[in-house]
Amino acid sequence: MTHGNTPHCYSVYRMDTLYPPPQDIQRTTLSAGRHRLHVETSGNPRGLPVLFLHGGPGSGCRPHHHRFFNPQHYHIILLDQRGCGRSQPHGGLQDNTTWHLIDDIEALRTSLNISSWMLFGGSWGAALALVYAQHYPRAVSSMILRGSFLARKADLHWLTQRGANRHFPLAWQQFSNAVNDYEQHDMVSAYYQRLCSDDHRTQLMYAKLWETWSSVVTLGRERPSPSSVSLSQLEEKLLIEKASIALHYAYHDYFLDQHPIADHLHQLPQVPIKIIHGRDDYLCRLSASETLAKHLPWASMSRVNNGGHLAEDSLICRELVKATDAFAQNLVFD
Repeated sequence: MTHGNTPHCYSVYRMDTLYPPPQDIQRTTLSAGRHRLHVETSGNPRGLPVLFLHGGPGSGCRPHHHRFFNPQHYHIILLDQRGCGRSQPHGGLQDNTTWHLIDDIEALRTSLNISSWMLFGGSWGAALALVYAQHYPRAVSSMILRGSFLARKADLHWLTQRGANRHFPLAWQQFSNAVNDYEQHDMVSAYYQRLCSDDHRTQLMYAKLWETWSSVVTLGRERPSPSSVSLSQLEEKLLIEKASIALHYAYHDYFLDQHPIADHLHQLPQVPIKIIHGRDDYLCRLSASETLAKHLPWASMSRVNNGGHLAEDSLICRELVKATDAFAQNLVFD
């Protein structure tokens, strides 16, 4: 990990590493109470089933997420989590907890008549993969985890209190000074309360601040002030909803206070697991993946020199595709 005030800025969006865009994407909707979840499938329906779990919370699936997998070998499945991407209602917080998401994943597996599948997740997606595998171990054939996030208080504290701020002092000053001094001991609560405001301008201001700080840490570089970015009315709405979901989960300790991921690693199935983590990941600390590797002796871990957080980081992307290729060669298809 690079230290100091000018962190390493890694390259992103080197799509030449990925497989070509699929031509056969099938789209459907999974009903889940008040939520309608957007699902996409591509590749070989008789291939190795793999579920792509996006990060956030609050992000969504993108077209290039299909491209981490050889379409001849994989049955590729993408799911927009509740309130995210093209799932409806977008930004919906009712009935939106980690446990609802776990139920959705299992309902999707059942609806597709899949006996077991690979889980491919990074950051928050890795956390979801771990929780799901702890509760449905027989449904998991293998796992590829990138930039693992264990959703511990210490992990959130690193982002929002003390840790990442040392690397990005200018962005941190902008982020922290936006709330009162007496609130700065709990930045998540301060921002959560403002995103719950009835005033649109307040919501937008703090959604921009949250997104800017999160992006600085994710990308590993300082960015322009959020006030310098002009957004359309729709973009404002989507930004507020994305930040609201992220803070909804963070404020509630990711709904895992009764089931901490790190306390239940013994419940994970002894299936092939590949852990990939960039040494220059400022958002999710390398120590989280090292904790996994220590407690999962059957797992393989790659520490990527100069690699950052995002799956689109060229160095991380290369490792991910290498892992999916290796798994396709070594695992027996259903």
